[in-house]
Amino acid sequence: MRKKNRDKLNNDYIKRMIEKKLLNNHLQIHEIDNNTPNGTFIIKGKLGSHILQIYIIVHGIDLKIEEEISKLIELEKGIIILPEKNQIKSFFDETFHTRSIGKGTGKLIEISNKRNLRMSFSGLTFVLNEIENQRAIKIP
Repeated sequence: MRKKNRDKLNNDYIKRMIEKKLLNNHLQIHEIDNNTPNGTFIIKGKLGSHILQIYIIVHGIDLKIEEEISKLIELEKGIIILPEKNQIKSFFDETFHTRSIGKGTGKLIEISNKRNLRMSFSGLTFVLNEIENQRAIKIP
């Protein structure tokens, strides 16, 4: 991502990148929902005769999920951890006795309150809520 876009996610820039990639793969885009949080996209389109709804979540300003994990650590534990793999692994090793980011994040999520999860993983929780709402509409 270009340096000028690093202070916050630039949905327009990312949206153009996604459109270009999808169009190169012969996907017809009918709509990209603009009522989504930054870094989150819902794309409706068609690939041949198949109708698609694609959910895209861009993790972090630098496009890495470690930013969201470090934010959750800060909200839950009050400790500021740099959003780097080695820093997060060290924290998980000390706290949960595992250097695995996946296992450590899973354990952290288990003990976290919902508000902090929504604040840390805003794109992911938005998409999961959208999917849940659509299922509720379709099932009688």
